[in-house]
Amino acid sequence: MKSQFTVLSAMALAICMAVSPAARADDIKIAVCNPMKVLQSMQEFKDLEAKTKADTQQISAQLTAKKDAIKTMQDSLNLLLPDSPQYAQQNEDLLKASIDYKNTVDLANQHMMRQQKLHVKALFDKIQDESGKIAQAKGYTMVISSHQPDVENLDNIDLQNLATALVIQRVVLYSDPKLDITQDVLVALDKDYNAAGSGGTVPAPTAPPPSSGH
Repeated sequence: MKSQFTVLSAMALAICMAVSPAARADDIKIAVCNPMKVLQSMQEFKDLEAKTKADTQQISAQLTAKKDAIKTMQDSLNLLLPDSPQYAQQNEDLLKASIDYKNTVDLANQHMMRQQKLHVKALFDKIQDESGKIAQAKGYTMVISSHQPDVENLDNIDLQNLATALVIQRVVLYSDPKLDITQDVLVALDKDYNAAGSGGTVPAPTAPPPSSGH
């Protein structure tokens, strides 16, 4: 009876070892990557930031010119008597110019914000694709994001919300540095970008379409 129990126990142990998660885990290799670090360090992202800054300055100069023209119109209007023949026309022109200025500002802000969102989304797609390529080349089964932002303003967060924020913001609690492919992804993306003549595949920011006002 004892020998039979021993045999059955041995068989059960063998079956458990064959199907246990610990045994199957040997076939799973997980890498980590910090996508935010890659994004902020990418040459393409830096070039896009510089282009966006230049476009913003150009648009700002155009808006300043419009604003100065409106001030000139207002100063001219102030010199006229309200009951003079020219007052009504110039007042209408000033109103139209003011509306056009506001529409131009709103349109420029919306356009630039949309352009930035499209660019960041496209760059994150590149990071994800490159992470997959490197993972396959290195034999990894999965890549987990290791971005862990700091929680600021602790005094303004209650204990429950703080715990939730810490859990949500920290996808990976610990990882062996040898599993980090962040630098590999960054090097590969910059290499592809430079090989394309620093033109990349993400469209550069464009100026907003002209306002419909006059």
